[in-house]
Amino acid sequence: MLSWHVHAGLVGVANLPRQTFDAFAALAHQLATDIALDSYEMAGEELHLGAAIPNWHDHQNFLNQVIGMALVDARLHSLGEPIRFLYLQPEERL
Repeated sequence: MLSWHVHAGLVGVANLPRQTFDAFAALAHQLATDIALDSYEMAGEELHLGAAIPNWHDHQNFLNQVIGMALVDARLHSLGEPIRFLYLQPEERL
């Protein structure tokens, strides 16, 4: 179903209610995220990255939680709270 909505172009999404389109988009983004995270985990196990890279498992754990932390921080920021979730190094920030 997602393949149809992506690869059919406008035909795949024409006349869909906005809420339906948003639901498809959210589902597609979640699926892509899950696949990427699973791929990192499988590659890490296959290549024994936990033994080769210090804190590999901490990095994996961070990747699994980063979306939720960013969403919560963005919501709190929209309510007037200061941004607390800074995951870039100072030299990486714009």
